[in-house]
Amino acid sequence: INNKMNVGSRVLCQNYVGTVKYIGQVEGYDGEWIGMDWDDPERGKHNGTVNGKQYFTTRHPTSGSLVRRNKINIGMEFVDALEKRYLHRNDVEYLNPILLEECKKVINAVSFEVVGLNKVGKTQSNLDKLVNICLPGCKISYANMKRLKGLCPSAEELSISNNLFSSWKVIADIVEAMPCLKSLDLSKNILQYNECEMLQLKSKFKTLKSLALGYGNITFDDAVSISKMIPTLVELKLAKNNITYLQKLDDDVFANIKELSLDVNNIGSWEYVEKLGHLKNLEVLLISKAKLKSISLPECEENEKCNLFINLRHLSISYNEIDNWRSISELNKLQNLKSLGFTKNPIISTTNYLESWSHIVARILNLTHLNHAEIFLEERRGAEYDLLKQYGMSWVNSCNDPILRKQFVDEINSYPALIAKYGAPEISLCEKPVIPKSKLLTVNITNTRDSKQIVKKLPVKMTVQSLLGLIQKCFDTGNNVPSLYYVSPSNPGNHIQLDNVTKNLNYFSLQDNDTIVAEW
Repeated sequence: INNKMNVGSRVLCQNYVGTVKYIGQVEGYDGEWIGMDWDDPERGKHNGTVNGKQYFTTRHPTSGSLVRRNKINIGMEFVDALEKRYLHRNDVEYLNPILLEECKKVINAVSFEVVGLNKVGKTQSNLDKLVNICLPGCKISYANMKRLKGLCPSAEELSISNNLFSSWKVIADIVEAMPCLKSLDLSKNILQYNECEMLQLKSKFKTLKSLALGYGNITFDDAVSISKMIPTLVELKLAKNNITYLQKLDDDVFANIKELSLDVNNIGSWEYVEKLGHLKNLEVLLISKAKLKSISLPECEENEKCNLFINLRHLSISYNEIDNWRSISELNKLQNLKSLGFTKNPIISTTNYLESWSHIVARILNLTHLNHAEIFLEERRGAEYDLLKQYGMSWVNSCNDPILRKQFVDEINSYPALIAKYGAPEISLCEKPVIPKSKLLTVNITNTRDSKQIVKKLPVKMTVQSLLGLIQKCFDTGNNVPSLYYVSPSNPGNHIQLDNVTKNLNYFSLQDNDTIVAEW
């Protein structure tokens, strides 16, 4: 049992939590004093300096103070907390009375009785059958291994967030006592990190696959120590910590990691993120609110992919400071990126949501989901066509100048692939269309079923959706919805798809005497 208070211990005093930074005498004052660095800076009085002499250091200028030992609460033992939570209880007492009153109001009930909790409690009271153990905020700081060993042989998930743990040795003993444990939540625990001591605990974590350590004041070096101590991890959550940089990793660090969360860390530069690029098993990377300003990946030949993040499927970079579309184009270099989270970045505010969505889809060709929404084939085709048209003139102007072409492809590296897919954009389509003075177009409309042809005058602002309704009536297509394209007399071999039902005819640059063809 390690229930002694030492420098580094996490303790309570009048419900305030802090870290013991000093134990000893203080000049001018009798007896022993405990130097505290409080989590709440307003709880303290100084920075560890008393009468001009510094006894310890603090994280904040006002988070330090001195207290007597008898004022300190070292916290609860693990099994005591476990039994209090799952054995020694009246289940109804665990219900929040405020929530009960709210439920009464919602259903307009005079009385309110909860049934079935005793049955649930009886099931959970069989500690040897517990699979998911939740002990957050229970003030646990140490464990009696004689009591804990063999007590929870079925436990697979353990949440002990927001407790008073400071020692990895205590954590290792608890994990070892649960031979089936796969997932551990240690968030909001400030642990001490010593890589040599941690490596000695390696054998105790051999079953663990998932670890959450949010709000732990963890640095990148601490994260590396964790990986070396628990090489079996496939999921590591390090959100809201003190990770401000990343370095190139040894081959054995994060080797098995498939999902890594670095959300809400002040990383600042994609150059640091790229240090993770050699992780061959990494599939999910969450790095929102990390103050990233741009993204740059190694140069590739046209239509080629880079050799970094080769198995990354999902990337979340929302709430950053990315202010250029080239950063989005860079992500097209990733071989297997299928899903992207990208909201609340400055570049999005330069246009409306639909246009920014279209830009992202057309620039990252393998993407199948954006902000958790599926990208359908018709939506992708419309987005790609929009991009081709918008930058068609710039593409044409760059084709005969290698320098201009490289600059263009660097900005939109998906463009050559779109050219290969759809053909080079027609120059007339790249120019801003001129609305006829009459605001009416005289066009031929035909179909591939019976070649019947009619001549119609159509408003230039008529949408493709309205045109479809007109054609269905004229050609009696029944329940079939035709697909449409048009050809110009000047270039009859070039078929321009009318595949965005929300756009009007002027958007597609239709001119008088063009022919619209319906297929079904």
